[in-house]
Amino acid sequence: MDIWEEWLLEGRHHGSSAQERQTGLQFIETARQAVEAELRLQPGQTVLEVGCGAGDWLPRLLAATPGGGVVALDGSAGLVERARQSLETRVPAADAARVRWLCQDLRAPLPSDLRVHAACGRSVLQYMGTDLPAVLRTLHGALLPGGRIGFFEATPLDDPAPVPRAMPERLRRKLEANWWALPWRMGVADYWRALRDSPFRQVRMQHSQQISLLDATPELIAGVQATRPVAGEPPLGETLLRGLSPAEAEEARECFSRAEAIGVAVSWCLLAAEA
Repeated sequence: MDIWEEWLLEGRHHGSSAQERQTGLQFIETARQAVEAELRLQPGQTVLEVGCGAGDWLPRLLAATPGGGVVALDGSAGLVERARQSLETRVPAADAARVRWLCQDLRAPLPSDLRVHAACGRSVLQYMGTDLPAVLRTLHGALLPGGRIGFFEATPLDDPAPVPRAMPERLRRKLEANWWALPWRMGVADYWRALRDSPFRQVRMQHSQQISLLDATPELIAGVQATRPVAGEPPLGETLLRGLSPAEAEEARECFSRAEAIGVAVSWCLLAAEA
């Protein structure tokens, strides 16, 4: 099991309650519907799913493109194999045969013969960082004339750090500085600049943010601290305490243990464009 496979299947939502997982699934459904509305897939077309993960989206993409095909790309060989095996149990063999599998990093050049009518993904471009402009050019090169892209991405740059409400200001400032310094974080302006300067036309973005002050149940605190936002990164609980003295770290842990409320934000951006 590679680090992305472990993260997606076991580490990302470690400690989450059943209700939180259900809320996450509803959020994913909303994201997919928004992207599908932008792509307007038709029978006979071919769509590239970037970051196919365990293959949850593939049956819907196949259903939207009868007579066409789906290209499933992921950088994790373990996830590609899981997706392939899962798909064989969820769709007829004839539909499973319409999938082309690619295991590679999105930063690498795509196969020269790859030409698709659309490309989509969820929570993929947010990890590209400064490579995003080059990635967008790569995607543009794989699209047929008039092709479309649709991506649903997190935009956490300005989100409040998930820290307890009753925390001394001096500690809060240090934890927030660690939160905002995370290297994988991208904001709305970062996406907009990359799309604006890309070869794409008819660029569209929708941004939404929901910030909630939630009851700090032990399950919620444990879930926040154990979450790994990116494969290979330490749990969020460790990241937030980075650079604190032993005494400060212990004080912060004590604040978490007796917290009554914690701020949690859900911020996303729908990116759409045409070749």
